[in-house]
Amino acid sequence: MKFVLIVLGCICAQFSLAQFAVVKSSTVYCAVYEEPQKQSSVIDSLSNQQIVFCFEKNAHWMNVDYEKENEIRNGFIPCSQIEPIENYTQIPLINFDGKEAQIFNQNISIVIEEKDFIQSNHSLQYSDQGLLYIDDQPYWGTDGNIPQEEFNKMEISLNGKNIVLPSSALLNLYNPNLASTAAHYDEQNQILYIYMLNGDGAGSYVVIWRIKQGQYQDRLIFYGF
Repeated sequence: MKFVLIVLGCICAQFSLAQFAVVKSSTVYCAVYEEPQKQSSVIDSLSNQQIVFCFEKNAHWMNVDYEKENEIRNGFIPCSQIEPIENYTQIPLINFDGKEAQIFNQNISIVIEEKDFIQSNHSLQYSDQGLLYIDDQPYWGTDGNIPQEEFNKMEISLNGKNIVLPSSALLNLYNPNLASTAAHYDEQNQILYIYMLNGDGAGSYVVIWRIKQGQYQDRLIFYGF
């Protein structure tokens, strides 16, 4: 039990070094700057409700990663222009038994389950550098080694309605760390966010799923830290 608590503490400490946020600008778009100062060049713009992954805070600026045109970009935005997702209503992690995480409150229920990765159930392709594709897909969660675990299911119920997730929601994500799972609900915009830190060492990544008004919307993946 003591070992489990130490592991959970390490995961939580690592995950707290960075966090997800959404753009919450008073205008239609939020400018992205090359450096943390107004005199710096504007290199991009983000729309309201866009998810960003936050790193080091520099005075009133936040260094963020974000996805645009199918690539991960980086820049600085004013802290006043973002809302940390952890500020929304937290859906607590009620139970974790190593293979399953249960997260729920009165209106929301989330069950996430992992299973062992069985090599014979998958098609593996290699290059000179190691494992290249799993089932003809690029993958997340390992740095060229065979994964140990994979997702088995994610079941979500919101106000009594079961949310149907497409197969792509869990596709090519390996070595999940269910103990790091967090969920928050933006009641005003009716958006449920589920996110976690996964992977092994150099293969670590963070993933966030977004359910908006009872419908699966998307997922975003960023490299770990």
